[in-house]
Formats: sequence, C-alpha cells, structure tokens
Amino acid sequence: MTRLFIDGKEVALQDGFELDFYTQNPFFTRNGDYTYDLDIDLNHPHNRRIYQSLNRSDITQRPENRQAILICGAINIIRGTEIILSVEDNIAKIQIVAGNSELNYLSGGDKRLRELDFGTCDTSLETAYTSLNQAFPNMNFVCTPIFTSYDTSGNLRYFDNQMNITTGGASFIQGTYISPQPYLLFYVEELVKILGYKLQKNTLRENKRWCRLFMVNGYRTTSFAKMLPDWSVDEFLDEIEKFFNCIFLVNQTDKTVQIISINSFYENSQTICLEDIKDEDIIKKYDADEELSVDYDNVEFDFPDIEDYKYSCINPEVLSLCTTKTYNRFLDVWPMLDSEFDKRYIYHTKDFNLDFVGVEINGFHRQRIVNRFSAVKNNSDGDITSLKIIPAEIYAGVSGVSDGSFTNGAFTAAYARNNNAVDETSNETGLNELIKEGIPEEEAPDKIYVALYMGYQGLFVGAGEPTAQYKDYKLPMSATDTYYYINTDNFNYLLKFQDEELTLQLSGNQGLYETFYKNNLKIDTRTEYQFCFLTKQIYDPKSIFLIRNKRYFCKELHYIVEMNGLNDVVEGTFYLIE
Repeated sequence: MTRLFIDGKEVALQDGFELDFYTQNPFFTRNGDYTYDLDIDLNHPHNRRIYQSLNRSDITQRPENRQAILICGAINIIRGTEIILSVEDNIAKIQIVAGNSELNYLSGGDKRLRELDFGTCDTSLETAYTSLNQAFPNMNFVCTPIFTSYDTSGNLRYFDNQMNITTGGASFIQGTYISPQPYLLFYVEELVKILGYKLQKNTLRENKRWCRLFMVNGYRTTSFAKMLPDWSVDEFLDEIEKFFNCIFLVNQTDKTVQIISINSFYENSQTICLEDIKDEDIIKKYDADEELSVDYDNVEFDFPDIEDYKYSCINPEVLSLCTTKTYNRFLDVWPMLDSEFDKRYIYHTKDFNLDFVGVEINGFHRQRIVNRFSAVKNNSDGDITSLKIIPAEIYAGVSGVSDGSFTNGAFTAAYARNNNAVDETSNETGLNELIKEGIPEEEAPDKIYVALYMGYQGLFVGAGEPTAQYKDYKLPMSATDTYYYINTDNFNYLLKFQDEELTLQLSGNQGLYETFYKNNLKIDTRTEYQFCFLTKQIYDPKSIFLIRNKRYFCKELHYIVEMNGLNDVVEGTFYLIE
C-alpha cells in the first residue's frame, strides 16, 4: 500500500496512481535523489481541507515549505519539501523535492551568493589580533597584512592590516584599515546552514592546508556576502567540489550534510549481488551524452589575463619556442642575465628545482621564477578540468623594523586587486557628484582568489640559505607557494617557506594533483550498462553491484511505485569497474 503524507496529514491518492521513482548516486550527479511530480484530486473532501480549497478562485495564498513523505509499505520512499506548482480543473499539481536536489532548490534557484546572509565580521583590534594566532575553525577570518595597490608613480605601496615590526612582535599601524580575509571553509559550512541543513561531518577540516586557505579581497565592507564573487549558489557548490575534490552528501531524513573527499567515497561500501537479471533487457550504450565524473588527468587554473599569471604559467606555445638550460645552483644563472637577456632561454636549477627567466626591473637584469602554477597534462586527448578558485597574486617585498636597528628583511603578502569596490565606510557621495558621475556600480570578481595564511613568520634574512629568517622580527604572512624571489632596487634574493605542504601548486610532490587529485577512480562514464532485474528492495545506489561476476558502479536505479506497492522490475544504469 502506497501512502502520501503532507505535514503529517494523509492525502488521498488517485486510482491508478503510478510514480517513477529514481535514486541517483551523487558521485555522478548533483541531484542525489530526484524531484517527483504528482497530481492531487481536490474533488476529494479530505484533500480539499489539506490544500485549503486552492481550487476556489477567491483563494490566492498557497501553502509553502510543507514536508512531504511518501511511504510504500514499510519503506519510506521519499521525504522532502512540497512545492505546489498549479491548480487546473480541480487537480493540484505538486512537486516533491528531495535529496541533494533539495539542497539546490533551497538555494533559491538562481539566487546569488552575494544576496545571502552570511553575517558580518567583527573588525575590532582585539579580534584582529586574535585572528593572527588562529586558523579555521577557531576563527572565520584572519587579518593578515594585505597588499592593495601602488600609487600612480608605482613607488609607494598601500596595505590593509598594515603592521609595524619591533623586537619580539608586530602591531597594527594606527589608522590602518582592518580588512578581514574570510576562510573559504567558513563560507562552505555557513552555506550548508543557510540552506537549512545541519553539517554532520566535514573532512576538509582535517587538512591543515584547507584550514589556512582564505579568500583574498580588498572590499571595504564587514558583510561576508559582499566579499564573494558574483556567482550563483550552484556555481559555488560546483567549484568547491571541483577544487577540493569533495562531495556534498545529503541525508534527506534528518536534514544533515556530510562533506567528504571523493577518494574516500567508496571506502567501506557494501557489495550487492544482483541475480535475477532479465536477459532480454540488457543495453550497452556508448558515447553517453556527458562526462559525469571529474577527471583530473588534465587540470589547470583559469587565470585572468594579468602579467603575474602569465609568468606563473607560461603559455605552452611560448615554451615550445624556448630552450631549457640547466644549472646546479640558482646563483649560477646570474652571470648569464646580461649577455643572454631576452633570449629564448628557460634557466632550470637543480638545487631548488626551479625555473627562471631574465627580466628587466628598473634598468637591472634580474631573475624571475616562472611556471610554479603551470597546468598538469597527462592525457593529450583528454578533457581539461579548469579551476575558478585560483591562487591570488603575492607581493614579495622588503620591510624595515621600527626599533632603530636599521634591520631589513623580506616578507610576502597576498595582493587584493579588487580593492576598487565601493567603500562602505566612506562618507556619503554628494548629490552634485551623483548627478554628474552617476551612481557608482558595485564590482564583483568572477573568480575566487585564495591564499594560505602562514602565521607569524620571521622576516627573511636574504643572505645564504633561502630559509634563513630573523627570530626576533616576525610578521604575519600569506603565500600561495613556498618559493619567492625578491626583486627591488637594493635587494634581490631567493626566499623559501619551510613548510612545503603549504602550497597551491598543481604539480610537484606537495602539489594539489599529487596530494588530492591523482588517486581518483578512473571511471569511463561514456559507456553505460543498463540492466533490468527483479527485486522488492530499495537499494543504495552508492553501493558496489556485482552483476554476473563483474563489479559495477551505479549511476541510478529506476523503480515504479504503484498503488499497491513497488513493481518488482527495476532498471539500473551502471558503469563497469575496470
């Protein structure tokens, strides 16, 4: 017997009721479960009471956000949110939204991230100092120094969260703008709450790199939402899953969400043996319409057209015109810079496994590190996964200390290019300026720029070993990589952060590909197998299925729910495990 309950009240189903019921595997599709369309007969007096006589023309309000439960015998088939779509000829057309598709729906469809209420941040000095000694989840943001711009001459440099360095500590300069830099995981977890779910588990918290990853922004605002790019919620979820190689798992029964690594998705999965296969209904479909699993064989950052990124990831066509010259030490490149300036040479040094080119800075020929964020390409015929969450530019400069010792040392700080947004803290624009210039448009980036908070770091000495740092002169720093080269009129040297795990490189032993992307399951989703089998059970599509001695992943299972219960013929779509 099949029964439908709306907010705990049973709805009378029509004779001949039949419903296509799908369970989908969120490993391959965001839906996870499905949306279900049903017709409700409002001629039935009991249904009219539940639907508040919606068939009458004088009734203009419709019930919203009611819980819907469809039960088939002892099995809870669907639990989700009811949406009343229309009323025609005394038939109410409703939709039940359940599973991961409900996570999408509760976002408001096309609602933008910047329209959601992520709250505001505390910009007091006390909180700013506290943030410098914490990371996520203990703090939602960090107030590390952020480079914002040069003056028009290109000489003076401007920072938010600017600090003075003295023996044994650093303090915010009086009058500096306190600009919170939110941790990316804060947005991920807060969005789950905004959508009406409780976060049960987030395995991303277990990784030090991700707990120190913050979103670089120069917006003069305390609103977390206005620091975000102009993305929809769905875009954000897609890019988060792609960047972190994770998945959002929704439990539609208790309204909880788990965020887990893709690589652990099938750990401890049960194996289900299907025996009653209908031979005449086996279908093998080639060249399926879409690639449903993210393939990281080829992965790149979707960098904007900015000079720093062009050096960080040199165009492969340009590289093909160059010759690589290898040296034992990076210092050995120096004698070549003048005589070979602007020639098509890439200088590779074995001591730090770095690539350099010669550049001109204020009339001097200097080394510049290149290709630290180059793409990973393992399959010339494969698709490319492009990431819109990208490393921010990093300013590497030199600072003096404020104790009269004339000590100088190098530091790094994330560069917030989007500091040209409307300053909410400034005075109100005058009427005459508004008349002449118009209302300033709010600007929002189309990407998320991120960096890693490195904590308090000693200023880099700049002599001898690149890891040498002052013990008494420390400053909160941010970075996206472990190596930087200082190029100023008076200083030029290599520096290296000692924690090699804190990098956003794609390649390399500690790069994102080796540590997060490489071990993904290789699944050919362009070849689908469809089997029909007999059962009276509802199987978990996240299981591994054994069919005629071969193992398969399941994309979806299609059941037919009838008035008297489940039809025993089930159609499944599967991918062969090689």
